[in-house]
Amino acid sequence: MSDRSLSQTTVSFPEVPDLEAPGISIAAIAYGREDGQRSIAVRGVFRYPLEALDGPTEAFRKIAILLVSGSRHLPFAFSAGKDKIVFEDDVRRIGDDVAGVFEFDAFEESGAPPAPGEYFLSAMIGLYVSEVRRIAL
Repeated sequence: MSDRSLSQTTVSFPEVPDLEAPGISIAAIAYGREDGQRSIAVRGVFRYPLEALDGPTEAFRKIAILLVSGSRHLPFAFSAGKDKIVFEDDVRRIGDDVAGVFEFDAFEESGAPPAPGEYFLSAMIGLYVSEVRRIAL
C-alpha cells in the first residue's frame, strides 16, 4: 500500500527491517514536497496474527498513527489504512501472521497543518506499539 503523493517525489526512506515476531515499526524523514512545503514521509512495517483479523487486508485498517506537534502540543490521530485500496498481494503470510509495508505523508493523512517545529510520531496495531520517532522540520 503506497501513497501516490510520495511516489511522485524523490523521498529516500531509511530502511525498516522485517519483523521477526508480531509488532509494528516505523521510520520517518522530513522532506520537501513538490508544492514547496516541508513534510514528514513515513514508512512502516507490521506483522500481525491472522486469527485476529477478518481477512489479511484488514490489517491495514487496524494501524493507528499518532502525530504530536511538540511546539503546539497538538495530537493528531488517524488510520494508516483509511481511504486506501488494499489488495491481497499487499500483505504476505508468514506462518500464522500477515505482514506488510505502508507509506504516507504525515500531514496529508492527519490533516495537520504543516509548520516548522518538532514532531513525535508512533504507530500501533492491536496491542503492539512502535517506537516513538522524533522529526524536526
